[in-house]
Amino acid sequence: DLNKAIALYAEGAKMNHAKSKEKWLSFALVQFSLGEQALAAKQYKEAIACFELAMQKGHSQAKERLEMTKKTFALTLWHQQNYGEAFKAFQDVDNAGALEASLYLGECYEKGLGTSVDEKKAIAAYLKASKNGSKQATERWLKLVQKKQ
Repeated sequence: DLNKAIALYAEGAKMNHAKSKEKWLSFALVQFSLGEQALAAKQYKEAIACFELAMQKGHSQAKERLEMTKKTFALTLWHQQNYGEAFKAFQDVDNAGALEASLYLGECYEKGLGTSVDEKKAIAAYLKASKNGSKQATERWLKLVQKKQ
C-alpha cells in the first residue's frame, strides 16, 4: 500500500530517521517531476495537483512552481474567454498574493465576466491592484470612483 508507505516514511522523516527522510524526499521529487511534465504538456490541473503533493512532501521549489502554474492556468482560461473558470482561478491566485490577479478580478466584477456585476467589489479589487503598482488598475479605479460620484 503506497499511501501507508508514504505515511510511514513521513513519520520517520519527522523523527529525523535518515533513510525515511531520503525516501520521503524521493516521493516529493517524483511528484515535482510529474508536475513539470504536466506543465510542459499544458495540463495545468494535473500539474497543480502534482506540485501541491510535492510541496506537502517537502520539495523546496514546489511552492514557487505551484503559484506560477496557477497564474498561468488562470491567464490561459482568461484568454480562452472561459471567464467563469478564470474568475475562480484568479480568486485562488489573488488569495495567494499574485499581484496582477486583482486587476483581472476587478474587470470580472466590473463587466460581469464569470460573476455578477458588482461595482463595489470591482473598486476594491482595482484599488488592491493599484496599491500593488498597477497603473491600469489605478486608471480603472479612478474611472469607477468618478462614475459613482
